[in-house]
Amino acid sequence: FPYTTLFRSLPALFLGAVGGALADIVDRRRLLLTVQFLLALVTGVLAAASALGDLSPVLLLGFTFAMGALSAVGTPTYLSIVPSIVERPQLASA
Repeated sequence: FPYTTLFRSLPALFLGAVGGALADIVDRRRLLLTVQFLLALVTGVLAAASALGDLSPVLLLGFTFAMGALSAVGTPTYLSIVPSIVERPQLASA
């Protein structure tokens, strides 16, 4: 479907700053775990809808938008937590 890239990238435009603010305000570990759990849940429902044959183009775009929104919130959190996990000499390659 030609619009899936748009629906995957569009939330980053609007929610990237929100994700960065959330990464600064709340517990990063908990936020990252929550985002990953919700991504897995959305992916599982998408797989079930596809397996049952109930996946319409509108539903596919909705799932794609939801995954893009969750990624837009989770990416700043992930990027802010990496320096606390990786040692400084290896930070560039991480």
